[in-house]
Amino acid sequence: AGKMDRGPEDAEQTGRRELSEETGLTAGQMISLGEIWPSPGFMDERLYLYCAKDLAQGECHPDVSDLLS
Repeated sequence: AGKMDRGPEDAEQTGRRELSEETGLTAGQMISLGEIWPSPGFMDERLYLYCAKDLAQGECHPDVSDLLS
């Protein structure tokens, strides 16, 4: 789902983790494209957008909850 772990993880770390989990890719560079609020006035959800560059292929390792849905 791309959710940020509370506490030790910032938005870029979350993006790197999700990229690796879902695709097996690692990024040499993550460029922030900003933040958006998809439902302002209704929810406090915030989306962080990144461009991943200098990609290297590895093995994907999906989160267990992704496999159960």
